[in-house]
Amino acid sequence: MCARYEISPFVIERIKALAESRSEVCDRVAEGEYRPSQEALVITGQEGRLTAAVMAWGYPRRDGKGLIINARSETILEKRSFRRSALATRCVVPASSFFEWDYTGEPVVFTVPEQPVLYLAGIWDHFDGEDRFTILTTEAKESMRPFHDRMPLILEESEIRPWILEGDRFHLLLKKEMPRLESFRETEQLSFF
Repeated sequence: MCARYEISPFVIERIKALAESRSEVCDRVAEGEYRPSQEALVITGQEGRLTAAVMAWGYPRRDGKGLIINARSETILEKRSFRRSALATRCVVPASSFFEWDYTGEPVVFTVPEQPVLYLAGIWDHFDGEDRFTILTTEAKESMRPFHDRMPLILEESEIRPWILEGDRFHLLLKKEMPRLESFRETEQLSFF
């Protein structure tokens, strides 16, 4: 599950370096927390090149009530709402961390050790004149299970190009092993000098 994530200045600079076109859109993105419905930075593909773009987070529900912010990676090829996007318009959502709430309602921050940028697998589509994305989830790794049974599908930097641009390889990434996560409560981030 992923309902909030954070982007650091390092993430924005890394995406500028990775994007082969339109990296200037990175200048429109601010560091900080991102929530559903907000516009955020994503990496897509255009004419065989990685492209930086800004899109709104969440597919509109058919009934008009709310947004679909996550999609199960195990079923995206079966679901009519996601199949076309999964086959043709995949994206990566860069983040420095993501949040989940524990059973007491306190936010817990998740990172991957030794990986300053998390590349969250996503899909996108065009709705009523606006490009929108959703983040894919998978079964939670052991380090996530005390908090939730789902977690974002996290790619490595070397998997960005195959995920976005290689139609025959993305199927394999849907079933990849997830990295071990580190977690801490937001209050633990306070430093005492």
